[in-house]
Amino acid sequence: MNYISLAGACACAALALTVTTHSHAVPPGTPTSFDSHYHQAFLRPFPASQLPGAYGLSFRDEYHFALPYAEDAIQYAAYRVYQHLGEAAVPMQICDCSTVSGTTPLGRHPRGAHDGGQNFDVTYFMKRPVDDFIVCPSHADNHCTGAPLDLDVERQAYFFAVLGELDDEVGEGLIQKMAVDGRVLEVISPELERLEASGSFSRSAIRRANQLVYGEMTDLGTGWYRFHHNHTHLRFYWRAQDQGAVTARIQYKISRLISIASRETPLP
Repeated sequence: MNYISLAGACACAALALTVTTHSHAVPPGTPTSFDSHYHQAFLRPFPASQLPGAYGLSFRDEYHFALPYAEDAIQYAAYRVYQHLGEAAVPMQICDCSTVSGTTPLGRHPRGAHDGGQNFDVTYFMKRPVDDFIVCPSHADNHCTGAPLDLDVERQAYFFAVLGELDDEVGEGLIQKMAVDGRVLEVISPELERLEASGSFSRSAIRRANQLVYGEMTDLGTGWYRFHHNHTHLRFYWRAQDQGAVTARIQYKISRLISIASRETPLP
């Protein structure tokens, strides 16, 4: 993989975000303000995949610090994709999260866009290697102008469905947004509906996934229109009171999945 292109792609992509992205609706009672230490005491490095090929990491390790429950959720979803569909031609790659101090990587994003270990830039699952991980051959002004032909729609939708399922199980207030290019949303939405129709996921899990995945076909001035033609921006809530319990719950799911995978038996 061209990790130099990957780092550049994610850094440039995040420049589309503005401070207005903090204004999205918040469930009642959910704390959202960053503490004075940017959650520094709680951050840890994003670990390498325990299932080779499930996901990768960019070479910028100094930008891979995040809240445990948030990165565990991403790991778990990637493992579920791998367990169900096998390794992608180009697996998802973890790009920018936060620095070890919980701040936004300097000069790579708008101020505060990646504070607190709650935000992740991750590339899409892809059908083939492409420069800068851009999934749409037709693109301009840092967004897709044509279909995302290089997007692995099946795996990407499954990834989002797992996160929707997890958010539904834990209780709304785990994940705030899964931002994608508008053309990506256009093909993901029917695939999510297919997953519900096939019985792979419950109606509530798919409904939640559809609520979380966000993209714009025209620029609505929110900061999400451009720069998502090569990655998803995953934004989690800060769960100050129950973060340990949520982490333990997701880690149990990961341990169970890894144990089953090691025995080479399918999940029930």
